[in-house]
Amino acid sequence: MPWNQKRDRLDLAIELGRLDAALEIAKSAKRATCWKQVGDLALMTGHFDVAEQCFTEAKDLSSLFLLYTATSNREGLAKLQSHSEKSGEMNLNFLSSFLLVSQAKTHTCRMTKSPASSASLTPRRSPRPPSSVWHIVRRSCPR
Repeated sequence: MPWNQKRDRLDLAIELGRLDAALEIAKSAKRATCWKQVGDLALMTGHFDVAEQCFTEAKDLSSLFLLYTATSNREGLAKLQSHSEKSGEMNLNFLSSFLLVSQAKTHTCRMTKSPASSASLTPRRSPRPPSSVWHIVRRSCPR
């Protein structure tokens, strides 16, 4: 079946709310945009397992973050944190680490990709010793 027909069938299945048909079309089309659309439909209809599968296939880390935080899925958030670190998505890496209360990872992430001044805020807000703040200040303000 040509791509145009698959696209039309996918659009129709999504408009009608036929998640099963849309999922089959996305599997045969093997395109990230299709997976994203089907994932959005699954998320709106409350089929979180299907939404996770679709967003994973589409490599849509932002939607996975939304899904994992909304459903309090710590295991999924930990996988996302690891994957976002490897792919260079430092904002998602930081947020995932912060939500998982992984202060050491959060601190390292902020020092890697952010100005030291913003990285110094993380230890100040956490129950870490003040020495970690001084370590950051020394790095950002050399004598």
